[in-house]
Amino acid sequence: PYLSNSLNRVERRLALQSHYELVNQHFKPGFYERVLNDDLVLWQRGLGDCLARMQLQGLCRESRHREGELTLAFKLDDRTLYKLSFSLVHPQVMARTTAGVPLSAPLVFVGRVQGAAGAMDTIRLVSSKLGDIAPQDLLMVALLGIARAVHAETIFGVTDENNVARHCIERSPGSFSYASFWEKYGADFQADGNVRLALPLKEKPLSDIAAKHRGRTQRKREAKAGISAEVAQALSRWLA
Repeated sequence: PYLSNSLNRVERRLALQSHYELVNQHFKPGFYERVLNDDLVLWQRGLGDCLARMQLQGLCRESRHREGELTLAFKLDDRTLYKLSFSLVHPQVMARTTAGVPLSAPLVFVGRVQGAAGAMDTIRLVSSKLGDIAPQDLLMVALLGIARAVHAETIFGVTDENNVARHCIERSPGSFSYASFWEKYGADFQADGNVRLALPLKEKPLSDIAAKHRGRTQRKREAKAGISAEVAQALSRWLA
């Protein structure tokens, strides 16, 4: 399986092929070498005696499954706390489910979002030090920056039912829910079991948020915007 259990054999082959075509189109030579050397840092921040950072890597080294050709990793020092794997895909590859998606723009397909086993207490601590922004949400900030860089207008993602590592996840002690994660971003759940997000994301007006939470919400949005700008700056030097 590749990316999602909803893809048939032809779609999987074309998705894999289109990813590398799009990478070669949008990024400079040397980009993948830097990625595979685990040396492409998109953002970092000191948290006391520790260093938090987001890196762009290749295929997830720990997984036996091919859930995306690129992986965003959130690390605290040398410990990986969260990963998000994805591929860039030509929309024509998914003609069955991309009605209304601009055919001239690539789409981003997320095949995996997963936290490290036994790291929940550390994840909560890091989130509190980053203004209550969780590592998985910071990875989404970085992903949105990558999507903008390649002019993507749509994100597709797997769900609890159709991710290719579903049976491994069911056996794991983790409690991550794809449904809850995507609902937070206002994703549309598709008939094939994937989710679809139109870009740019639409944020709920502050006036629709309870008054006691508006200040906190605004601070989180400003922090995410700043991180997004840093990611864009780090990525810009590799754009073709």
